[in-house]
Amino acid sequence: MIPIKIVLPPVQSILPKTSSTTIDESAATSD
Repeated sequence: MIPIKIVLPPVQSILPKTSSTTIDESAATSD
């Protein structure tokens, strides 16, 4: 799960805030 969390920040930066929120929720769920 650590590698995924490392990849998430840059993805959130590229994607719009809406997608970033979705990724944030998914990360919390996966965690």
